[in-house]
Amino acid sequence: LFTSRDNLATGSHLLVHVEMPDLEVDVVGQLVRSQPTGSLGKFRNGIVFINLSKGVREKLGRYLVDLAETRPDLEILAD
Repeated sequence: LFTSRDNLATGSHLLVHVEMPDLEVDVVGQLVRSQPTGSLGKFRNGIVFINLSKGVREKLGRYLVDLAETRPDLEILAD
């Protein structure tokens, strides 16, 4: 999940730049949900990454799981 000031349309494709300690990559994500946060003008957005190579998917998955352990405000959903 990530927050934005825009109410993005479900189904939209987004180009996301991801920087990890051992990899920097641009990936495509599809917006699967957008919900108001309760803070005026902010939305919580959920995306699913699409068309990732196996190696990038594995590295990104490990990175997100490790990140979620240190950031309780993040929600990581399994495939």
